[in-house]
Amino acid sequence: MSKKEEIVRVEDMPKWDWDNENLVETEMIPYYNQGMSSVMLSLARFMYEIGFGAYNLQQKASYGDNAIKSLAKGIHRGDSWMYECIKMYVAYSWEDIQGRLLMAGIPPSSIQRLGCITDDGARSYVEDKLVSGEITYEDITKTKKEYETIVSNPDVSHDQVGAGPEPSIAEQTASSKMDPDDPNNVAASIIRSHFGKLERLAEEQMLMMEDTLVAHDKLGDISDTSLYNLSQQRIVETGIKLKQQITYLQNIVETVSKLAPQEFTED
Repeated sequence: MSKKEEIVRVEDMPKWDWDNENLVETEMIPYYNQGMSSVMLSLARFMYEIGFGAYNLQQKASYGDNAIKSLAKGIHRGDSWMYECIKMYVAYSWEDIQGRLLMAGIPPSSIQRLGCITDDGARSYVEDKLVSGEITYEDITKTKKEYETIVSNPDVSHDQVGAGPEPSIAEQTASSKMDPDDPNNVAASIIRSHFGKLERLAEEQMLMMEDTLVAHDKLGDISDTSLYNLSQQRIVETGIKLKQQITYLQNIVETVSKLAPQEFTED
C-alpha cells in the first residue's frame, strides 16, 4: 500500500481520549480484555457445538466419517481439527469449559488440545498447570510427557502425579488437613481416579448407546449378502461383549449399593 492510499477505517471504533496519560491502564486494557473474553467464549462454544455435531455424525455407521469430511470441507477446516473438536466434546462438559477453563484464561485451542489427552490422569495434570498459568499451549505435549515420566517412576510421591479428576472443594478441604502421602489421602486419590474415570466412561457409553438401535436398523438397508453378513457379525460380536459387561456392571453396582442402599431402590 502506498503512503497516498488511505486506510479504510471502521466508523464505530472505540473513541479513546488520547490525551489521557493512563489511557492504556484505565480504558484500553479493560476494554480489550473484555473483548478477548467474549471472543474466546464464542469460539470455545462454536468448537464445542462442532464437536457435538461431528460426534453424533460419527455414530452413524452408514455415513459417519464421510459426513465429517464433508462438514470439515464445508466450513473450511481440516479433518484432524474436526476430530479434535469431537475429543474436546467427549472429554469435557460445557459447564467445565466455561466455569473452570475459560475463567482461568485458557484459550479454546488449548482446551481442544487437552481433550486429545485420553488418559484422565495426564489430562488432569496438564490441565492443572494450564489453569495455574504455569504452562501455555506450547508446553502441553512436553508436560504430558513429563507426567508419563513421573507416573512411571516408583520413587515419586503420590501427590506429584495428580491422578484422576479434579477433586471437589470438599475433598480438597478434607485432604489439606493431612500430609499428601498420608494413607488416607492416597486411598482417597485412588478412589477419585478410578471411579472418576468409570463415571466419565459410563456417561460416554450412554451417549453412544442412544443411537445404537438406530444404527442396528440400518442393517435392513444392506442388500449385498457378503456385506450384510459381515455387518451382522460385527453387531453380534458387540452384543456378546456387552453381555459380558453386564456381569461386571452388576458386580460393581451390587458392591457399591451396599454403601447407600437408599440410592439404589427401584421406583
